[in-house]
Amino acid sequence: VYTIYPPAQSFVSTITLPNNTPQDVLLFPTYEAARLAGFSDFRGYAGHTLQPGQEVTLRLAAKGPAGTLYRVSWAMDASGRPAPNNPGEPTPIVAGSNLVSWINEVNRECKGELQPPN
Repeated sequence: VYTIYPPAQSFVSTITLPNNTPQDVLLFPTYEAARLAGFSDFRGYAGHTLQPGQEVTLRLAAKGPAGTLYRVSWAMDASGRPAPNNPGEPTPIVAGSNLVSWINEVNRECKGELQPPN
């Protein structure tokens, strides 16, 4: 069993600006963004408990600079906040660990960016 809370675990991490420049961002889904996008179904903003093999489709919206979605990320383990690599650094903004990302483009090479965490 896997319990998820999509607005806390997902975020837009890169957009492509109108001039085709990628920009790293940290945009979390909000009800305001969903209303602005015209959503009438807000089930994606609730917690879900998934059984083994169960699938769910989630619809979320985030508000940010003008551009096109390029990368969306998900914190697989939202139970904690990772510690900084150096104690003098600030605590990471994204709660959770084991981040996975999806790129919004056709993968013509049939390979991913999987690699062990640093």
